[in-house]
Amino acid sequence: MTNWHELTGFQRDLLKTLAGLERHSESVSGQDLCRQLEADGLTNVNNGRLYQNLDMLVEDGWVSKGKKDQRTNAYATTTAARESARRELQSWMAIFEREQIVTDGGAERALLWECDSVHPVDAECKPWGGRDD
Repeated sequence: MTNWHELTGFQRDLLKTLAGLERHSESVSGQDLCRQLEADGLTNVNNGRLYQNLDMLVEDGWVSKGKKDQRTNAYATTTAARESARRELQSWMAIFEREQIVTDGGAERALLWECDSVHPVDAECKPWGGRDD
């Protein structure tokens, strides 16, 4: 398995998006991923780029590939991928050593463990890709 830091930014975005979609669906297709990546503001997501990177993630053990139906593949993050992402998040949290983060403007921010999102403490929780900051 490739090291987390050896993945491209696009591959890490794929893993994050796939993990997010898995929370709401048992079966995630490449087209589901493409739609969500574009909804999150990623541009230049064409089929060649998407499936080439998905295949690389499958070969490296980050993603498993199965069948959604006769014509469509289904993708899922592996346990190893989720553990690696969790370790990466924990290493970032260790840098800050606290839950509260104060920004330049002094606005209070908090990392909310339940939603994996950073936003004003009193703001409504939004998915990772839906942040305003």
